[in-house]
Amino acid sequence: MELFMRRPHDGTQAARNRPCTLLLLDGKQRMGTAMKSILSIATAALILGAAGSGLAQQSAAVPGAANEYREVNDDNVMVPGLNLTVGQLDDMNILGAGDTKFGEVEEVLMNSAGQPVALVVDLERSVGIGDKDVIVGLDQLRADGRNLITGLSSAQLGALPTWDD
Repeated sequence: MELFMRRPHDGTQAARNRPCTLLLLDGKQRMGTAMKSILSIATAALILGAAGSGLAQQSAAVPGAANEYREVNDDNVMVPGLNLTVGQLDDMNILGAGDTKFGEVEEVLMNSAGQPVALVVDLERSVGIGDKDVIVGLDQLRADGRNLITGLSSAQLGALPTWDD
């Protein structure tokens, strides 16, 4: 919904302090102070945006419980979003900010519907997390030549669920 504000203006201080009319695209007019309306809209947008991004961050890292996954055994299966096959992803490096190597791809995981949804990443000891396999959602990765890039920090990666094969 878009809104436009129209304030009557005759050059006096009184005109500047009067409420303005909000013109909505649906043709309706509503009276109210501009600041109150804008603050209400901005507050609602911030609350919805923060809640949505928080939920997206939580669910994006791992799209389901670890026990719901199975390893993809066919190297020719195309992994959506990365446009690479399971075979091409095997042992590919996972890099973070500044080209820091976090680890490498060990497995591609699929959900109960048979769709690839996550990777098992073998984290390196040099990252400060220890040697462990974690589950990273595909939407947390992007392909960049011979590497996969993530926006997750080493601490965020270390907090992800582990994979025990």
